[in-house]
Amino acid sequence: MKKLSLLAVFVIITIGIVATSIHLADNKTCNDCNIVVFDADIFRADGLDCEKSPEITPNICEFKNEFIKFSNHHSPTDLTKPGMASFFTSSYPSTHGAWNEFYFIDKNQPNIINVLKDNGYNTIINHPENKQVISSGYDILLEPSALELNVPDLIKDKKTFLFTYEDNLHYPYLSNDQNEVISHPNKPVNFPNNLSEYYDRGTEIIIKNHQETLNGAFAQDYIKNNGNSTKGLYRHIEESCWNGNREAMLVNNDYCWKLGKEIFEKYIDENNPDDLKFVKYLYQERIKEVDKKISKIIRDLKSNNLWDKTVFVIRSDHGEEFMEHGNIGHNNLYEKVARVPFWIHVPNKAEETINNLTQTIDEAPTILKAVGIKPHPLMQGRNLLEEKNYKSDVNFAIAQKNDGSIFSIREGNYKLLSITNDSELDTTRYELYNLEDDPDEKTNIVGTNHEIKERLLLKYYSTINQLPKFNPSNGSFNKLTDEQKSAIFKDGYF
Repeated sequence: MKKLSLLAVFVIITIGIVATSIHLADNKTCNDCNIVVFDADIFRADGLDCEKSPEITPNICEFKNEFIKFSNHHSPTDLTKPGMASFFTSSYPSTHGAWNEFYFIDKNQPNIINVLKDNGYNTIINHPENKQVISSGYDILLEPSALELNVPDLIKDKKTFLFTYEDNLHYPYLSNDQNEVISHPNKPVNFPNNLSEYYDRGTEIIIKNHQETLNGAFAQDYIKNNGNSTKGLYRHIEESCWNGNREAMLVNNDYCWKLGKEIFEKYIDENNPDDLKFVKYLYQERIKEVDKKISKIIRDLKSNNLWDKTVFVIRSDHGEEFMEHGNIGHNNLYEKVARVPFWIHVPNKAEETINNLTQTIDEAPTILKAVGIKPHPLMQGRNLLEEKNYKSDVNFAIAQKNDGSIFSIREGNYKLLSITNDSELDTTRYELYNLEDDPDEKTNIVGTNHEIKERLLLKYYSTINQLPKFNPSNGSFNKLTDEQKSAIFKDGYF
């Protein structure tokens, strides 16, 4: 009897342990929860740092204890569209092939929207930028800004995936508020106060310096339909570059970025420390606007009792540089551009800060697992909610641009960049940095560290070469001239 009693106790304890394990495993997911993804484009990692710079994002920082924060998170590229495509597909640019604005991802490639739809989710994206990555497949396309979205109304009736995109961190870092007046002490004389003034200056420059643009069919059609007035011409051209149809983008591709730089550089000397302080100030002011938009959505979810039924994500496609490597913008793969925020709120999941190397391709599998859905086998990332995954041997991050002719790989504290110039396709330059000793990537140590360079190259090629490649549609890209194609990468288009 005593033996039977002990056996019974053992069985009961075992059942209890198993049941508890199952319960704890279930608590790691939020089955059937809504998903809201806030994509703040051009958001540097140090722009969301509640320990070092809480004054920049005071509203988000109020909720920091409700998020899992990945402090060493990396984008796979320096441009918006390939970064966004990598998020949707959980794959590197060399796999999805959507290298720039003129590609749609292959409809045969699995993506988070299709996986969620197969599992009963209503899928919504806002802002027309996103349809330039995924041409179809979502249920609803919305165009208002994130601030105008009534998120609770969109997700309250059916489990929903909402992807909302915010682009106000973009160059020239000016406010959309036409009443905004900048009073910063470093403001250059006559610098535009807001985007409305900026666009007016652009129209003046077109009329004065760019007769070929003014006489072009696209501009003339606008003037004719605008009561024979040039007012708003530059804004019309600018919007066609980023949000227009493919033909409008092709027509205007030559001068969209050049005109923007011409206006900006009329007032800003990139080598003047005071001017640079002013540009950084503008960028931080735009981050503060994003901070308010994100916190408004969080508060709205809370007040409608939806916060505990929603997986909420803060992410970005790439960062930005302010002359750290000779440019203002994002046309390289250094850390200021590559490192981005990734915060995820999962109901009933404890707050945590994770310092391990993680990547954009990990985001979709993590979000899917957070709502109890198995990622598609062709998704290349990891579920970061499992400690064994983010503490695994996958301690590297890869980034690519220019159809892969430029790439970087970071492993631990070492980062290698491989750069092939368009004009010298048979010549490749390497840069190697020890980020522990040289976090700003100023001292290239590749000459004295041949073994590290070769190890990182082997890691890169052995990783990339075993991955599949899909065939995105790129008919529009093929219509570009070689000069236009080069300019997309060289000048940081899009």
